[in-house]
Amino acid sequence: MSDQSAKSRTDKGKGDHTTVDMPDKPKQEKHKKEKHKKEKHKKEKPKKDKAEKWKFHSKKSAKPSEDYKKVKVMLFTFEFSELSLKNETRNVTRAFESLGYEVLLRQIKMDNALDNVKEQLKEFLNPQNDTLFIVHYNGHGGITENNMLSLVSHNYPDNVEDLWRMIHRNWGKHGDQEGLTTILRNEKDPFQPIAEVHWSDISPTIMDAECDTLVILDCCNAGLAAVSSQNVHALDGGKKRNAKLDEYEKENPYRKELIGACGWDIDTRNHMSSALFKVMKVEFPAPRFSTMSTPTLVRRMNYSLVQHIGERRSPPQAVHYILQRNGKDKMTLPRLNGHIVDIDSSDDGSDPANEVEGDSESADELEDNPRHGPGE
Repeated sequence: MSDQSAKSRTDKGKGDHTTVDMPDKPKQEKHKKEKHKKEKHKKEKPKKDKAEKWKFHSKKSAKPSEDYKKVKVMLFTFEFSELSLKNETRNVTRAFESLGYEVLLRQIKMDNALDNVKEQLKEFLNPQNDTLFIVHYNGHGGITENNMLSLVSHNYPDNVEDLWRMIHRNWGKHGDQEGLTTILRNEKDPFQPIAEVHWSDISPTIMDAECDTLVILDCCNAGLAAVSSQNVHALDGGKKRNAKLDEYEKENPYRKELIGACGWDIDTRNHMSSALFKVMKVEFPAPRFSTMSTPTLVRRMNYSLVQHIGERRSPPQAVHYILQRNGKDKMTLPRLNGHIVDIDSSDDGSDPANEVEGDSESADELEDNPRHGPGE
């Protein structure tokens, strides 16, 4: 114990009191007030700084507009198909145009179909940050030997009577086998060679394009395109595929999505395009620059498709896949026109596929044409 501490104690034996000098009471109270004020200031200061910091952070991290200033659409069909696609293509085209989208109609050539599609996709998918690109295919979809999607021009008629009628009709005109073979393989004839494009061969062109892309496939087995597309960047023979894809998506700025008429190993018949047409014509918000997300679009399409349940051949539901993520929460389709265009006053949008111009097929006959590939 120090001498000063010893002196501060009372020596009762001697009756002597020795104390250390203490500060005056007013000075002590003043010191306490100043200390309390400093402590209070310290406690309040972090709250103020935190609030200011959050305010600054919110401004800095505000998401840019996810709306697109322009939307370009490419509608693909094969140069020849036994399906009656004229009205469907017409109505889907007008539906997109009613939203202010630029629409290009392209046919896949029967000769060198793969090279033709690749060339057209590369020309179409040019980098533009403020533009959404939509690739729409309408036709047959088949399954390859390795369980991948294949786009197919047509099916050979499975009715022997059709073949016999054609042979009988043309035999007398040519009188030889070579001439008849030429007729049967005419470019407008269902017995001509089938054109085929494997989705896995064109998927890299779409996935590697430096632009946001929405793929719409109105065909059988459409969901298989998601498997092919997501395998484009799968490394190590599939090992740690999900981890590799997650890492890739963190660095990739472009979003890719797919809307299909069905999953896989499923037929679809003449309903998806009419549902898409109906939603865009009737249910898309009217004000200019209003938007509809792709999940909402698919959900509303399925509200329309579900009305066909109970028919002789019920349609499957539309499916939605995210092929490649980026920083955006979702893909949205904007209305770039300020008003709703009357797409077709003579059509109620219920099923435009059945109004085929210049074709005598009935609705029931159209329903008998599933959109799968040959041999399925």
